[in-house]
Amino acid sequence: MGLGKVAAYPDWELRAARQEQEQQRRLWAMLLVIGGTALAMAGVETVRPFLPDLAWHDFAIQAVSLCAYWAAVVALALWKERRRTLLGLATLGVALVACAAGNFPLKSGLPVSLHLSDSPRTADPRLFWGIGFFLTLPWLYWLYRRYPDAMRAAGLNAQGFRRQLLWGVLAGVILSAHIFFTASFSRAPLFHSRDARYFVWILGYEAGLQTWAEELFFRGALFAYLYSRRGWRFWRAASIASALNLLLYLPKSEWRTAPLITLGILFYTFVAGMIYAFLYRRFRSIWPSFVANLIFDLFAFVVY
Repeated sequence: MGLGKVAAYPDWELRAARQEQEQQRRLWAMLLVIGGTALAMAGVETVRPFLPDLAWHDFAIQAVSLCAYWAAVVALALWKERRRTLLGLATLGVALVACAAGNFPLKSGLPVSLHLSDSPRTADPRLFWGIGFFLTLPWLYWLYRRYPDAMRAAGLNAQGFRRQLLWGVLAGVILSAHIFFTASFSRAPLFHSRDARYFVWILGYEAGLQTWAEELFFRGALFAYLYSRRGWRFWRAASIASALNLLLYLPKSEWRTAPLITLGILFYTFVAGMIYAFLYRRFRSIWPSFVANLIFDLFAFVVY
């Protein structure tokens, strides 16, 4: 009996060492994706004057950041599946198609230096091409149906769904009220009037591409790994995940044109990231943080 226990220890220690190595590889994979996307976004901004038009600029930015996060989330969620690389690349392809559908019909021919909100196409029927961003959702649903356990572990946990939505709405409303209260002290006009078609495009971008990418990667993958698997304290894990989330915004050119606005965006993004991490810890799901993030971003779009 004693000999059996002694003989089992080396095998147990070997498995523990392998699991630790696997966890380290997962962490380095996430850090590589984050660092790579930040550098790639900075590279796109560097060659910005040489890009043909706004469509190519925005497509390139989204391709090397949000689309990369989509692919990384799937590959990490299906880490133990033999087809994880293939499914990750397929996810990247779907996200790229969605970005192309949402950008090129609308933004082709616009100057690269122009922001869409300042363009003459803010009431153009081509804004309805924003629904192209929703092409990601059928693929995400298929992955959930095909690999339910892995995708639930990645944050798509629907247990207590109504309660999750309620918390998400509450957090989104509180964040929106705070930014409205803060913005009311400025002399800038609030609640900019925009065409409803422009809102359709923004809704497609936020609900079909960006918010999913942020929440699945930074909360469902990175924060969950640091907090649940590595055993970091909440404030440490949430701060790291929220700070790294800022790399999505740092390489943008608004630093030169509107630094105060950019600082405000970074501040609210970090604070919101902490709240989203709390919601994830509370429910082990990205649904509350997704809803809160979506409400906050849409409200900020109306105010900004």
